[in-house]
Amino acid sequence: VIADPGVAPGAHSLVYKICEIGAPENCDQATVSVTVRLPYVIDAVDDTATSNTGKIAVANVLINDTYNGVRATTAVVRITTVSASHTGITLSAAGAVSVAPGTPVGPQTLVYRICEIASPSNCDDATVTVTVIPYVVDAVDDSGATTRAGGTAVVNVLANDKFGAGAAT
Repeated sequence: VIADPGVAPGAHSLVYKICEIGAPENCDQATVSVTVRLPYVIDAVDDTATSNTGKIAVANVLINDTYNGVRATTAVVRITTVSASHTGITLSAAGAVSVAPGTPVGPQTLVYRICEIASPSNCDDATVTVTVIPYVVDAVDDSGATTRAGGTAVVNVLANDKFGAGAAT
C-alpha cells in the first residue's frame, strides 16, 4: 500500500477483496491499516568560512544540519547544489565546500538543499558564505656579495620569502 503525498497524517484504512479467477463467487476481503506519519523536520543551517583558493572551505555542511532532531547524514538526506555565486565554489556529494584556484577574492556564496531520501519532497535550503582571501606573499629584501665579476651574489632570492604559510617557490 502506497500513500499519496497529499494524504493527511494519521490513521487510514483500505478494504480490499480477492476472488478466485476460476470461481469468481469464491471471495474474501480484508482491511489494511496504515498510519501516515508527519514528515521529519529537516533543518539546513547556514554556514560561514574563510578560505584561500585551492582549499576546502567547509569540510561538511551537514555538521550543523538536523534531520528529525539529530545531526543529518548522507545516510538519510541527499545534498544538492541550488546555486553558487561563482563556478569555483563547489559542493561534493559528501558535503564538502571547495574553493577552486582562480576564484575571485571576497565573499562568495553557495546555496545547497538537503532532502530526505525516503521522502524526496521533504527538503530545506541553506547558504554557505565563503570569504575567499588571498595568500600572503612576503618578499624579503636580499643582499649578497661576490669576490669577482661573474660570481653568484645570492644563490636563491626566494630562500627567505613566504607564500601563504610556506616558502615561496
